[in-house]
Amino acid sequence: MKLMSIPYDVKSFLQDFRGSGLDQTALILNRAVKKTLVTGVNYFYLSILEVQRETGLELSQIPESAWEKVAERLEL
Repeated sequence: MKLMSIPYDVKSFLQDFRGSGLDQTALILNRAVKKTLVTGVNYFYLSILEVQRETGLELSQIPESAWEKVAERLEL
């Protein structure tokens, strides 16, 4: 197995996110995707794991307060 790094224009992606309106609708998971783009760490996946581990609930049943708590802990 060989690990490959593929460069991409992070600033352009972040600008597209800001212009898309997703910041107002996608909330925590949108912030996780943006942090993933900047750091290379899959914060989208980590945030889902953390909130499910913490609540034990299905994704559609998790209250926004639990998402906010995880977002704060992950510094999203």
